[in-house]
Amino acid sequence: MTTARILGPADYEFGHAPGAAIVFFNGPDGEPVITLGIARKSSDASHGPSMWDILIGSTKAPVMALECPGEPWVALRPELSIGRHAAALPALAAVERALTWAWLDFFDARDRPRSNVHRL
Repeated sequence: MTTARILGPADYEFGHAPGAAIVFFNGPDGEPVITLGIARKSSDASHGPSMWDILIGSTKAPVMALECPGEPWVALRPELSIGRHAAALPALAAVERALTWAWLDFFDARDRPRSNVHRL
């Protein structure tokens, strides 16, 4: 069984749509396998740069990081134990894609102005 944790921005205010998140995917042994970072264009605040710093600064593996890209961005960070969990990578890739699209689409729809016209 694989587990995951989600880290949001430090200045996140409850009730507002977070602009970014980092998702840590661990293997059954608890070892980190892949870390996923997602930042979207947000009407509330720009959380992308602070989350990019955490994503890049918290790795134990050598990484050649670029400057923080403009939002929206998605970044995958393979962890040192990724080779021991190769069989799970196709399933993880599908989960990462689905989570990324859900995150971006849901919060973008939530931020979109709504009209007062309701259709049945």
